[in-house]
Amino acid sequence: MRIAQWEFRPRAVPTLAAAILFAVLLSLGFWQIDRARQKEALHRAFLERSSAAPVAVAGQGPVTDAADTIWRRVTLRGRYDPAVIYLLDNQVYAGRAGYFVYSPFLIDGGPRRVLVSRGWVPAGDDRGRAPAIETPAADTALEGLAKPAPLTPVLRETPPEPLAPGVFRVQQIDLPTIAGQRGWGLLQYEVRLDGEAPGFVRDWPPPGSGRERHLGYAFQWFAMAAVLLAIWIAVNLKRAGRAS
Repeated sequence: MRIAQWEFRPRAVPTLAAAILFAVLLSLGFWQIDRARQKEALHRAFLERSSAAPVAVAGQGPVTDAADTIWRRVTLRGRYDPAVIYLLDNQVYAGRAGYFVYSPFLIDGGPRRVLVSRGWVPAGDDRGRAPAIETPAADTALEGLAKPAPLTPVLRETPPEPLAPGVFRVQQIDLPTIAGQRGWGLLQYEVRLDGEAPGFVRDWPPPGSGRERHLGYAFQWFAMAAVLLAIWIAVNLKRAGRAS
């Protein structure tokens, strides 16, 4: 194709490679935009549901559908089961490596348990040792936010690592697996505690936060696609009569 003193002569193989890469960059950009929309929808659902009156969780009777409880504030009475603690690995706070601490909570009035996310603790210098964690023994009342277990993709399934009697380091919180291993009637959501507690950090980010980060990633992918298009045009646009 010739335009005035310029000729546009794209070659087949480089053009095909550029087209494939261009499509990949665009798809990544649109995927990040979709992720931003998902985060925004999640944040709206959190704001709407968490502002409603707290739900009292019972130890027996009909089980409320987890989907109806997610992002609602819940209250429960009972006691922690001191026999086991799960430490969710690879949790970083203020640049320090640590764990999210999970303890099962036996709800009054029945055999049901719920896994309670008690907060963040530092891992310490020796990863082979468990951090010191005190678990209250007395009956208590808790209030927190019902939420899905965190999504922590892992390359392969790894069994819980015992760090101390009853203390296990895990790479993900898989509620059905935990329930099956322990024989528990375990509710299929976790309760994330609020407020201060000795030894724990509870600086929770709001669910759905991070929309701006995804939009920034989308801009980067689209910018790379634009640069690729400009390079492809420049490489294949030559002055008429110029040897190739």
